[in-house]
Order: sequence, then structure tokens, then C-alpha cells
Amino acid sequence: MNVFKYLNYRQWLKDYLESKPHKGRGELSKWAKCCSVHPTLMSLILRGDRDLSLEQAHALGGYLELTPLELDYFIHLVQFERAGTQEFKKHIQKKLDALKLQAVEVKNSFTHESELAEEAKLKFYSSYIFSAVRLYCDTQKEGRTFDEIQKKFNISRLELLPVLQFLVETGLIKTKNERYLLGPSRTLVNRGSPFVIKHHQNWRIQASLKSEKLKEDELMFTCPMSISQNDFENFKQELSEVIQKFSKMLKDSPGEGLGCFNLDWFWVD
Repeated sequence: MNVFKYLNYRQWLKDYLESKPHKGRGELSKWAKCCSVHPTLMSLILRGDRDLSLEQAHALGGYLELTPLELDYFIHLVQFERAGTQEFKKHIQKKLDALKLQAVEVKNSFTHESELAEEAKLKFYSSYIFSAVRLYCDTQKEGRTFDEIQKKFNISRLELLPVLQFLVETGLIKTKNERYLLGPSRTLVNRGSPFVIKHHQNWRIQASLKSEKLKEDELMFTCPMSISQNDFENFKQELSEVIQKFSKMLKDSPGEGLGCFNLDWFWVD
């Protein structure tokens, strides 16, 4: 729910409730608790009989995990409703317009290209989560919802929101009917790129964490050895052929789950 599209904080809160499972049943009590008020008062606020205080708006925005910019805008929306004069309303309106503009500038900070620019690659390869979320959006034909992604990776809204924002802005994912789908942009990098090193590191860390709770249908194999130069080269060739077959298979494989394949074959110095 994009709070920057609203000029009435009550309407945004009502629409927020409507967007939640079971229309946000039980949420009002949680809102009241975080604002240290009775649930009846929260109902009166939504009806328009009472207003949130600025302190309550700050507490509620924190509970809803608004970003700093969203929280600032939300508090100003409350101020706008509480304003006693038209002059003060005009003053708050200017503040709201400035915050909207700032939100647009953040949204347009990256350009949408068929292949990621260097600045975007720097951010994309800073953490495995960007790649993981992008690929997870392709595990259902109709895409994934925000709540599904949040549940899959068990991260807060404040952590997930900038990830999705970046992926959408760069075209790595796209949105349709409140769902996220794989986008047209690509993430290919050359073998010598420093981003490849970071990419390897990101996913090997995930493999290490996964090794502690490996399932029966999963596989990990580690085998340090002594081996001849000739056998080393021959096996490298066989692995290259396997990778080629694997890559061809992926092109026609429907996305049903999120997997990771790491392969290492190197001399121990």
C-alpha cells in the first residue's frame, strides 16, 4: 500500500486493513496496543470521530514498519488532518508535496536497462537476497505476492521493501496485479568481473548454512584429494559438459521452486 498516493491517513489505514488477509481481522487491537490506547478509541479514529496524535502516529508507523520517508509522510498526513487553519494546512501540503517528490527521486535512482549498469551490479551482488528474491518471483506463473516473499525469506518489511524497490526499478522483476514477476533485465557478468567473486561468496555462505539442515532429496559433496594433472583436466572437461547440459535443461524447466547449484573444482595452493 503506497502511502504517498494518499492525502487522508484514515483512508490509507482502511485500505491497508482491506489488503490484509481476512481484511486485517485482529489488527485494530494490535494497533491500539502499540499506541497505548483502547481498541474502541482506534475504531473512533478510523470512523473520523477522533484523530491520532503525532506520538500515536509515530508509534503506529513504527509498528507498520514504514520506512523513514514513509513515516515522515504519514505523520504529516496526521498533521494535515489536525490542522486548525487553512494557512497551516497549506503549509503542511507543501511538506507533503516535497516528500512525494523525494519518494519519486528515490524510485528513479536506477535506470532500467536490458543488462545491469555497473552501479546497479554493485548493489545487486552485495547480498544473495537480491538474486534469491528475483528468482523466487519466477516460481509461480502468476508471480509472488509481497506477503509470500516475506514469509519465504523470513525478513521484515523494512528489509524487503528496498530489495523489491531496487529489483523493480532495474527491471529485474516487474509488477502486475499486486504480484511480482521475473522482469526483462539480465544479470550476466564476465568471468573476470569482481562481481562474480562476490556472487560465488554470497551463495557459498548460503550453502554452508544449509549444510546444517540438509534434506533427504538434497545433495552436498566435498572431496579434497590428491590427483594427477591429466585427471584434473579430464574431469574439468566432463564438468564443463555437465554444466552445458544443465544450462540447456534450465531454459525449458518451469519454475516450481528455488534451488541453488554450486560447483567448485580447484587446486589447493
